[in-house]
Amino acid sequence: MWKNYFKIASRNLSRNRAYTFINIFGLSLGLASAMLIFLFILQYFSFDDFLSKREQLHRIVFKDNRPEISESQSKSPHVPYAFAPALRLEYPTLKFTQIRYQEGLGINFGGRKFMEDETIFADEYFFQLLDYPFLIGDPETALKAPDAIVLEESIAKKYFGTVENAIDKVIKIDNRVPVRVTGVIQDVPAHSHLDFQIVISFGSFEEYFGFDIEKAWNWTSNGLTYVWLPENYPQENLESQFKDFQKRHQNEKWINNRDFHLLALSKVPFNPDYSVNRGKAVSPDFLWGLTLVGLVILLVASINYINLSTAQSVKRSKEIGLKKVMGSSRRDIIFQFFGETLILILISSLLAIALLEASIPFVNKVLSNPIEINIWTNGYFWLGLLLMIFGVCLASGFYPAMVLSGLKPIAALKNKINTHQKGTLYLRRTLVIFQFGIAQALIIITIVMMSQMNYFLNKDLGLNEEAVLLIDIPSDSTDMYYDSNHQQDLTELRNRLNENPNILSHAVMMNPAISNSYYTTYYQMPNSSQPDADYSLDIQYADSNFINIFELELIAGENFSKLYRKDTLRRPILVNESFIQTIGIQNPDEAIGLMPEIDGTPTTIIGVLKNYHIHSLHEEIAPIAILNRPLQWRQIAIKINIEESKAVISDLEKLWQERFPNLFFECDFLDERITRLYEEESQMQYIFQIFAIVAIVISCLGLYGLVSFIASQKIKEIGIRKVLGATVTQILFLFSKEFTRLVIIAFVLATPVSYFLIQKWLEDFAYKINIGLGIFILTIVGSLLIAWLTVGYISLRAARLNPVEVLKDE
Repeated sequence: MWKNYFKIASRNLSRNRAYTFINIFGLSLGLASAMLIFLFILQYFSFDDFLSKREQLHRIVFKDNRPEISESQSKSPHVPYAFAPALRLEYPTLKFTQIRYQEGLGINFGGRKFMEDETIFADEYFFQLLDYPFLIGDPETALKAPDAIVLEESIAKKYFGTVENAIDKVIKIDNRVPVRVTGVIQDVPAHSHLDFQIVISFGSFEEYFGFDIEKAWNWTSNGLTYVWLPENYPQENLESQFKDFQKRHQNEKWINNRDFHLLALSKVPFNPDYSVNRGKAVSPDFLWGLTLVGLVILLVASINYINLSTAQSVKRSKEIGLKKVMGSSRRDIIFQFFGETLILILISSLLAIALLEASIPFVNKVLSNPIEINIWTNGYFWLGLLLMIFGVCLASGFYPAMVLSGLKPIAALKNKINTHQKGTLYLRRTLVIFQFGIAQALIIITIVMMSQMNYFLNKDLGLNEEAVLLIDIPSDSTDMYYDSNHQQDLTELRNRLNENPNILSHAVMMNPAISNSYYTTYYQMPNSSQPDADYSLDIQYADSNFINIFELELIAGENFSKLYRKDTLRRPILVNESFIQTIGIQNPDEAIGLMPEIDGTPTTIIGVLKNYHIHSLHEEIAPIAILNRPLQWRQIAIKINIEESKAVISDLEKLWQERFPNLFFECDFLDERITRLYEEESQMQYIFQIFAIVAIVISCLGLYGLVSFIASQKIKEIGIRKVLGATVTQILFLFSKEFTRLVIIAFVLATPVSYFLIQKWLEDFAYKINIGLGIFILTIVGSLLIAWLTVGYISLRAARLNPVEVLKDE
């Protein structure tokens, strides 16, 4: 019996090839989109599943309680470096490890040089708790030696050819700190919450950075601390003791203003505020929203099948009537239509898998967390696909099967089917409204995201970021800025830069004018009415050319005029408007000469800068102080003739080869760095663009189905109208009027929903666009054009039929 059902179903599908193709195409698009979303979400839930201790590992994080700190700035995963050693002594039953992630590190070996961006320093317990798989070496002792380094497999092969050749080889960090390879691990998978290719023992940390981590109670820069808790050990037990721990070791500012707590490692991918890489974490709300998008696209694809299947009811009415006269029961006909649905969905699933495999490489190019799940071996993927097939089969096949199997034999044989009595036409109109409503909502959301990204990249930042090239300052010692040889090297380098006609000017600094890597600290105003009040600010270290390179506006006072002296008792500083407004001063001239203490260092305000964006537009402009202190100079900003950029970069590379042959040359444009600040938003925009296009295509297929149905119902009406003198244009208008109304109704329903969703999304940004009428006008005009094109094709075909052929049976 089942074999017969499938045989008949196959013949019917083969006979109606256009109908079959449209259904398969719509279903495969919907299934491929839903599977892609499912893989994206599954990747986040599989983060760190290769770590055996994942469920017992937690990251120590903190929240800043000061009222002047914004919500986005108050949460941090960075913990003082002295925490882990002290916690290890005071809580011996627990296990702790700490790391520092380094954004860029030069590696020298055998006369070759490399720049590696994914590098971390870690203590000897790191691989004992986070057991990344070792290919060679012992995880228990790999980082025990102070000069140890562990490489990722691909890095070991790049440096030494094979994994075995890497062991015990000595390489240099920035050509000054020698380390020995003690182990090689498998390449870190994309679904690891940490990205790294090289791990260096904390024993080399002091030599590299020049300070003792066990005394760094207030320094948190790029530092992460993890704790392993025994089974059944409540994390509240440790969290409740953090305040007392702070009182034993930290100053009152930290105790009063920061609350430390534990974040389970399994929850790190779902807490962007506590992530060190925004692309490695997404909010649960975003995942729920993406899940809803996937379900909606599947539902839209199912609606297409319903519209197209019931549109075929007129053509198949005699077949159904004949089957019933010959003794087929309603159950038999239901099974037949479900069989056709199942065949279509199975074929669509195979095509969807092919589309998925083809699309993943392209999608991965824009994702910072590329999808690495092997769909052929992942049981969760196939379980999810089976559930999708079952759900789509049920949603798509139930209504057509019930409607078509319920046709009366006599009416079916006479081709007299009155669907208006059953309300099926109104249901189909409702479904098309739903389809276009979803498509229009996605269009509105996508346009807003594109507008917000355009706003990010074109807003006046209060500085000039164009034609600014950034390079790292060469260094070969921890005391480099007080070392006479290094000072001479830096002076000669700057002289050579001044000699290049295509270099307009340059400045040395810690960070570029806009960056998310500023050092945040406290300051006090001893001579004010609140001498003990603590204020937060960001610190920049730069020379006098800094404000000229970035074209910052000095609105009061003067720029740095003297060279930095190590024995200077009170440091001159430049501050921004936000700094003086925090302490209640509105007139910039009144701030000149004030003497704040920054981290206990006496300073004097000599100039006030107009506010400029020092962070991304996610955050309000924070107070900042600029000190002319060479100890923290890390980069050179070079203003160049942009038309000669290739020549400038080539000249700089030659200069590096000449003066710093052992150091890696790397450069970057500031405007490209600014673009990378919005990588997460760019990815979200890309994802919604894809699904908006998919929703539009599927909605057009649904509209095609409804127009086909109505055209088949009105075929005799059209013939009579033509006999009575109606033109093709009038008939086209008859159809277009109907569907224009449906699209407008869909737009009216979609607008408030999409407006609510985009307002929620925009809440995360301190600076954002105003949502104007233009976005909604563009959406409705575009939707109407798409609908008219779709309707016009079928309407024109129906309107051009010969009335004689249509009315010959009457």
